[in-house]
Amino acid sequence: MVLVFSDDNKLTIELLSKGAELTKDLGTKLTAIIIGKGDEKLANEFISYGAEEVIIAETDLDGNSQPDLTSGQTDPLCIPLIL
Repeated sequence: MVLVFSDDNKLTIELLSKGAELTKDLGTKLTAIIIGKGDEKLANEFISYGAEEVIIAETDLDGNSQPDLTSGQTDPLCIPLIL
């Protein structure tokens, strides 16, 4: 499996293009990961660029906010992916 993730959607699309080449060479599938709010439109866009599967890891953080690290809590930064 080739996994693609970036917090920059344009970069993710570029990585999907390269990932598609790798999956042909490796004989495996291409999976994109979205971390944040579930975005079905974005998931469908990633599929149109070659992702065979899109995993959406739901979190309250969006791309514009950062957790308060001064509180000592790092839980918002931990997003487990079980594949």
